[in-house]
Amino acid sequence: MLTAYASVDSATEAVRPGRLRLPHQAGADQRHRRVVHNATEKARLKRENRDLLDRLTEANRQLRQHIGHVEKINQLTDRLNRRTARLRRGSGSPTASSN
Repeated sequence: MLTAYASVDSATEAVRPGRLRLPHQAGADQRHRRVVHNATEKARLKRENRDLLDRLTEANRQLRQHIGHVEKINQLTDRLNRRTARLRRGSGSPTASSN
């Protein structure tokens, strides 16, 4: 407990039943509520930020995985298109070339 009394004895005497009179500043309750509200809001926002960052990290991981699949599909499509073009030109069979 924090008091403005100079000694433990005088503080003890001041808080005996019937003697405790705390000074009340105008607006102190409202300021305390605002401080508590701001602190809880800050903690909530930090949690939300951490959760959103985790979700974004997972979404980026999945996106990189999908991009890898698309790149493989594009490579296969290119190979297939080259083979189809050779067949149309009559330059060989699909098994004669390894591209």
